[in-house]
Amino acid sequence: MSTATLSRNDRRAIFIGSILVVPALLYIGVIRPFDRALTERRTEVSRERDLLTRERSAVARAPRLPAEIAARKIELADELQHAITSDAPATAAVRLASYVRDVARAHNVMVVQTSELAADSLGTGLKVVRLSLRGESDIAGIARFLRALETGTMHVRVATVQIERNGNVRPSNLPAPPEGQEILSLAATIEAPAVYPPENHGGAP
Repeated sequence: MSTATLSRNDRRAIFIGSILVVPALLYIGVIRPFDRALTERRTEVSRERDLLTRERSAVARAPRLPAEIAARKIELADELQHAITSDAPATAAVRLASYVRDVARAHNVMVVQTSELAADSLGTGLKVVRLSLRGESDIAGIARFLRALETGTMHVRVATVQIERNGNVRPSNLPAPPEGQEILSLAATIEAPAVYPPENHGGAP
């Protein structure tokens, strides 16, 4: 009875194959899962560390919260002094239009038309009222008018502005523009905050 034996070359091929295959199997079965688990663990630790940092910051800030809240209330009260106080959006829009016309008159801008736009709610008792405005003046008057609106006693924001050449005759109630300047048409969207009394928050009569 004869026994089969491996040749020297066969044993060498098996040895080389094992050298190549075993590390690959080791990486797939052990190293890669361990690396994935380690990465996930590091991500979790980083997330927990960030959460702990935020919690410590909140705890450290807690003693200062009453003073910060009081300061914000004072700031809010000061801001609301420059807002429109009204009992209805339509009334607020009328008051805003009246204010805009007064500022325009002071800077030689003729208001051709104002139209009320949809108001946005900012929460209970507070809205943003909007107007579309069309007016005429020279470039200097328009520039002064827009600046006066945004720096005046009422909190007003000029949301959009469009200025075009005016082909019409200069309105008689406007002073003659300086030499070299022409009368221009102004179209703008103007908005301002409006405050409503508590009893009117829900729109009750």
